[in-house]
Amino acid sequence: MMISKSQFVFGVLVFLVTSWSFALKPKAQSPTYRPVESADLLGGYIPNGEWVETTGHAWFSDKGMFFNFNRPSARVPIRVDVANVDPENIRRLKSECGSPDQFSGGCWVRIRGQTAMLGDHRQGILARDVEVIPRQ
Repeated sequence: MMISKSQFVFGVLVFLVTSWSFALKPKAQSPTYRPVESADLLGGYIPNGEWVETTGHAWFSDKGMFFNFNRPSARVPIRVDVANVDPENIRRLKSECGSPDQFSGGCWVRIRGQTAMLGDHRQGILARDVEVIPRQ
């Protein structure tokens, strides 16, 4: 079966237009993080699904990563899911912020991520990035 020159040209044009349309599609954008007070986050005033950035005291224990307003805080901490954080960053955080509880260790951090209900049926953060901040 032979195809005519015009059919061949038409096929090539369809292929090129299709290829260009895939190449020109906008890439997924990074979320825009809204700065929030850690007290608002810990108090449950931020709806689930919000992309947030906040600072506070965090620590790694054998039960996972936790976040609170401050080191000597009476508030119940929230869980931080770090499954989407770079593994090298997690190793560094575990080394610098490891502690059996919030009172004997941990570090000051900036967390960027999305609020969500986590495994313990409480609101937490699905972290995308966690950065240790030196305290002055």
